[in-house]
Amino acid sequence: MAKYKVIYRNENCSWSEDCPVRVSVVQVSRDTTSGACYLQTRLRNISNNRCSSVEFVVNLANNAGDAEKIEFKLLDADLPAGATMAPRARKMTLSEVCAASATITRVDDARHFGAQLQIPKPEAPNLSEELLAERKTLLAENGVNAKLCTGVHVTHQRWWMCGCGAANVQRSVCWNCQAPLELLRNADSADYLAEHAMQRSFDAAVANLDSSSQGDVAAAIENLRPLADKGFRDSAEKIEAGKKRLSEMQRGRKRALRITVAILVASTIGFSAFEIQRIEAQKETTYETATACLEAGNYNDAQRLFESLGDYRDSADKANEASPANLLYQRALRELESGDNTKALEHFDSLGDYKDSVDKANEARETIYQKAASAFDSGKYSIAAGMFETVGDYADAPQRAEEARGLAYTE
Repeated sequence: MAKYKVIYRNENCSWSEDCPVRVSVVQVSRDTTSGACYLQTRLRNISNNRCSSVEFVVNLANNAGDAEKIEFKLLDADLPAGATMAPRARKMTLSEVCAASATITRVDDARHFGAQLQIPKPEAPNLSEELLAERKTLLAENGVNAKLCTGVHVTHQRWWMCGCGAANVQRSVCWNCQAPLELLRNADSADYLAEHAMQRSFDAAVANLDSSSQGDVAAAIENLRPLADKGFRDSAEKIEAGKKRLSEMQRGRKRALRITVAILVASTIGFSAFEIQRIEAQKETTYETATACLEAGNYNDAQRLFESLGDYRDSADKANEASPANLLYQRALRELESGDNTKALEHFDSLGDYKDSVDKANEARETIYQKAASAFDSGKYSIAAGMFETVGDYADAPQRAEEARGLAYTE
């Protein structure tokens, strides 16, 4: 199998404004055996419609001033909305390249587009740290990758640039990060984000007002005070309702305390063995019910019942066994054992330092890395690149992923 070396690569080619297709990558690779150079390109349909045919031209130059022009006519491109395609590599005359430009000349029946321009990187949002955090929350709530969509979106007459840097033509949702345009308008608005933050705080506080814990109710009241000061919805009324409920809970606690004291006094006089047996039997019944819930997969009920038993038998261990963290840990172990290393890595990483999750995550990374290396050696560069990217910064994975992406056109 021939070996290729990437000698030129441009991932930010200029784009004809309003054109539904963009040349996203121009790359030149050299056959290290024969010395022949090949032009490789990648197209992206950035519109909301399928493009049946595409024509474009690539102009190349070297340091000596020599130039070469290569035309592509993809009459059966059939490129779906948001999708990419890599046309067949073309053998070149030039053996060195220092510059290249690509221009779309036709898409279906359209031949005239706007001026060539470089799509700039998105500017950072002019928001406070609190509002930036709220922006991330808003995007995440709507299924958008907040780590990718970090910039401010910009709208033009017939196209718009997403906060992730992707140009979109006649689309309402970004092809790259899946952010809806309407959502980005809200995410880049300080007023909307401030309102969103208050609404989230309000909803959480109102939910805690119904808690059986006095601490939760008291905390909810305190969280509602700044909202009431701003006149947000009926926060003031909710505070008064919370105060009333907290007072009732405190009176109930006092009554319970008096009853407890009375029982303790009675016990000093002579607590019956029958009553002690009844309480133990009740605990055993609760324990058996909790065990049945655990075996049936009703983990929330199982955890709640085991926790209510305190230090009775092994209830504390059983409660931990039914906890969401342990359940996810056990799932990740099964995935690791079955060879689903990608899922295992995702779940172990989400567990942080729970038990030996860090070591298990690295074990999954090493397995994925070795499989990627094997795929690379077998000439399966696209697969290798994806696997190297999965393990992030592990070992030299970023460099190997870039190398594999550069060779993917040669498959």
